[in-house]
Amino acid sequence: MAAEDLGGVDLKAADIAKKEKQKGMKKFKVWSKYTKVNHKHKKHKACAKTLASGNNPLVKAMEKCGYHDIVFHHTPTGIAQAGSYRAAWKDQLSVSADEFDVCVPDIDGFLLPASDEKNCMADQSDAKTLELLRKIAKDAEERKKTLKMAWGGYGWKVIKREERKSDGGAILIGLTRKYNSLLKDGYFKLYDNWENMCDYWQLYNEGEAVENEFSYCPKDVFDVEVGGKYSVMSSKKDFDALGLSSHTPFTTQEEWDTMCHNTLGWECTVTEFHDAGDGWVGYNVTIEVTHGDGNVVSHVVPIRALRKEDGGDTAIFLGEVGQFVFKAEMDLFENKGHVERGKQMQPLAAEWTSIVYHFGGDEYGFADFLDYEEEENEGCWDSWKPEIQAWLTTMENEEKDYGDLGYGME
Repeated sequence: MAAEDLGGVDLKAADIAKKEKQKGMKKFKVWSKYTKVNHKHKKHKACAKTLASGNNPLVKAMEKCGYHDIVFHHTPTGIAQAGSYRAAWKDQLSVSADEFDVCVPDIDGFLLPASDEKNCMADQSDAKTLELLRKIAKDAEERKKTLKMAWGGYGWKVIKREERKSDGGAILIGLTRKYNSLLKDGYFKLYDNWENMCDYWQLYNEGEAVENEFSYCPKDVFDVEVGGKYSVMSSKKDFDALGLSSHTPFTTQEEWDTMCHNTLGWECTVTEFHDAGDGWVGYNVTIEVTHGDGNVVSHVVPIRALRKEDGGDTAIFLGEVGQFVFKAEMDLFENKGHVERGKQMQPLAAEWTSIVYHFGGDEYGFADFLDYEEEENEGCWDSWKPEIQAWLTTMENEEKDYGDLGYGME
């Protein structure tokens, strides 16, 4: 068998087709090359002024290099100074303290309970994972046993964990395969608090709501079709909430729990859009799930509970930058019109470390106290979040040195 015809697939032709496809796609920048040409992006301060677009200049520069879902989190106050801009809400991303469980399937494909500590992760949160980073920074034993972490409802396999050094803060990097919502591109979920007291979805274009392009019905805005193959979400807590708001039919709690056992985390095929009556058309679908033993079950589930597997892994990056923790993600596959930065993690991890170490220097305000009387810092104070301003004022009044804060090498 020829190497280029492995398993009936012409690899040479596939590679040519991929390169042709990528010619029309955008390419992300490499941080070192991007900042060499645009050196200003290596000089952004922690309290940099927000751009007219609503984004933070350093966040925007990192997004040019393929990072997304970025947050600069201030540990002493628990406040995000900056994050990726969210046009629908006209705010910047922050860190959630909401708890979630990460459950995995057993050998037969059914989800294990969150209480199974060996395989699952119970009572996790994004905020707790930031605490974990701070802990492993100086705790070698804790660092050694940190093989997985949680963020955004997912479990991530840790591929790099580095202690705090004289050169810079601790590093934590992980990988996962995401199963994302089927909400169509450009739509965002909002809440109608005045008329219908329920969720609806609005289409946005370049940060602005598109007139008359909204719907209260999931069928209109989720990319689901009869015959389509998807996966069912794995969080029972979220599934229960969606079932309630979607009027998903059931008779008893026992029947509902059995249905959850048979469907959560499983691949499925949509066989029809379910009509629950009373106007609740387009909220639920009937699905079929084939278990490992060949048994086929059919259930009605919320459209919003369906997920689609990403085309590749996503990486998460965490890094200590003095008082702050930097957090970002990156897709390691073609997505949203962009070619992936790469699939090899070593150069990406090295780039992340260089970003974290650089902004941990003594002139950017992440890991030190700025002198606001200096001309180059004029106007910076007003850009701090009020909670961080109050904290900085307290530190100055108490004449604290940076070393007293516990975020540097002893």
